[in-house]
Parts: sequence; structure tokens; C-alpha cells
Amino acid sequence: MNTFIIAMIVVVLNGAPQYWYNINQVNPHTSMFSCQTEIADGKFQQRALQGFNSAFRNKVAMVRLACLPEAKVEAYKIFMNEKNSANITSMSAE
Repeated sequence: MNTFIIAMIVVVLNGAPQYWYNINQVNPHTSMFSCQTEIADGKFQQRALQGFNSAFRNKVAMVRLACLPEAKVEAYKIFMNEKNSANITSMSAE
């Protein structure tokens, strides 16, 4: 079963934290062990943080990496898309 890296991101916009997510489905891992080994590497964590800081113009306060089994990807996407939509709505209202 494939395992994917997920990133839970806290971005500080307008002085308030907003929560985002990303699922790396480009390079799936064949085991939970290989996925967890990669995200435990400090250099990988730094690259992930730098990548998100580039995308969010250096407003990322935190990136938390985890591994997600393929069977749970769709449920996680639905949950986080709802959260992201709520974030965008609240940002637009400000």
C-alpha cells in the first residue's frame, strides 16, 4: 500500500494564523517505514519549510510533516478542503 507525505502548515496572515495542508502524491512511498524515515531527516524538513516559505512569501510559522496511508487520503482531503475553504472565507471577510 502506498503512503504519502502530508504537511500541515500554519501561515501567519494579517497577524492571525491560518491552517493549510499539502499532500505529496508525486512520490508515494511503498511502506510507512520509508515514509517516516524520510520525514525524520532534518535536511528534508528544512527543504520542506523553505519550499513552503517560498510559496507563502516567508509567512510560514510551522510545518508539521506526517505520513498518511493511501486509504485515508480522500477522507483527509475532504476534511482539510473544508478547513481551507473556511480559512479563505474568513480571510476574504477581513
